[in-house]
Amino acid sequence: MLGLGNNLARGGVLSGFENTYSLDFDGIGDYIRFTEQTYSGAFTISLWVKGDFTTNYKELTGSSNSSVIRTSDVAGRAQIRVAGSTAGTILGISDDTWTHLVWVRNSSNVFTVYKNASSSGGSTVAGDFKIRDLGGDGDVDYWTGQLDEVAIWDAELDADAITAIYNSGTPIALDADDGNYDNSGDLQGWWRMEEGSGSTVADSSGNDLTATLNGDPTFSADVPPN
Repeated sequence: MLGLGNNLARGGVLSGFENTYSLDFDGIGDYIRFTEQTYSGAFTISLWVKGDFTTNYKELTGSSNSSVIRTSDVAGRAQIRVAGSTAGTILGISDDTWTHLVWVRNSSNVFTVYKNASSSGGSTVAGDFKIRDLGGDGDVDYWTGQLDEVAIWDAELDADAITAIYNSGTPIALDADDGNYDNSGDLQGWWRMEEGSGSTVADSSGNDLTATLNGDPTFSADVPPN
């Protein structure tokens, strides 16, 4: 029966989409690495996360000290940094509870952030955002927790699309337009963590950005919704 609840998507109709595994990081050298991606203009990044949001400055994504998504210096917060400046902080993240986090930058470099499809503003920050690692930066600042359904688009997704992706706490397929989600053509990377075993994670966007597991992250059958 595992995954059946995620198969019954949008009105109870079988969509053929299953979410069976997430990836679990122990905070001691665990991360996954893929070819570094650079975004100079509008972009959106979406993460399903569950874990430690009390420990300061642990990286959920990384490339360099100037391009990271990390926990903050205040418990229950995550922030994105672009070009060395904090661009958007998401508040009120509970430890050990599956939460959907999204950062959107538009063509004017203005950020909007979303927690479980609820939005708030962020700073206006220009400069490249680079992403290469998930769960740490391959050096220090490793995060403890689980990641699932990590995706990035080279476009500004609107609030209706974010709400559709959140789907009341149940992830959806991102490689095909459906209802208010009409950005499948902008999808640049989508790491589903569905392998269940092995040393790599596939990119389901069609762009072949296969990620390699480093340290000893493990696959977990614990997936959103909590």
